[in-house]
Amino acid sequence: MTIRFSLGGSMEFFSNFSWAVPQSFSDAVALCRFEEGDVLYDTSKAYDGSWGEAVKQITYFLQVRYPIRATSGEKGNVGGVFEKNWSSEVRIELYKNQEKVGIGQITTTQGRLYTAIWKGDLRKARISPLCSLRT
Repeated sequence: MTIRFSLGGSMEFFSNFSWAVPQSFSDAVALCRFEEGDVLYDTSKAYDGSWGEAVKQITYFLQVRYPIRATSGEKGNVGGVFEKNWSSEVRIELYKNQEKVGIGQITTTQGRLYTAIWKGDLRKARISPLCSLRT
């Protein structure tokens, strides 16, 4: 069972992630599949109060650009789907202090993205423009 914490009673987050991952991402977390349009922030303060105040609290955020959003969930063993998705490609745009990091999109794997938001270490998870050039 996943432990969650609540911010002001209005939004719940997964407590085992370093980044603020809302409960609404439960399918993405369970299947290790983040999709086009997903936006993740490094702090729960991004969801607290007005955007003008919240934006001052965000150091990093990312937006997934690929893969496209699936129209239906994949059936079968969730563990098997998670493992299959772990090594699949994902493209993101990374922002630091509201400025885009690098040029274009960062290509990595779903597993590295998962690790980055779980552990909170973008370099170890190879989520940075310089690291994405290495194999």
